[in-house]
Amino acid sequence: KPTANSMDIMKCDMAGAAMMIGTMRAIAANNLPVHIICLIPATDNRPGGSAYAPGDVIKMYSGKTVEVLNTDA
Repeated sequence: KPTANSMDIMKCDMAGAAMMIGTMRAIAANNLPVHIICLIPATDNRPGGSAYAPGDVIKMYSGKTVEVLNTDA
């Protein structure tokens, strides 16, 4: 299980993919004569389309809005 309060700071999981996107952009911007294939398997880690994710803001029946910080049961 993740440590306490770690779900709200798990934004660096995408660092490798972001680095590769930046690298591909730099190669394209500099018109380098290379053939490169870059695959980035990106997805939301949700059990279904209506599942909440950390950072989602939901509106309660009372009208109050609440930010979801941790979806770990």
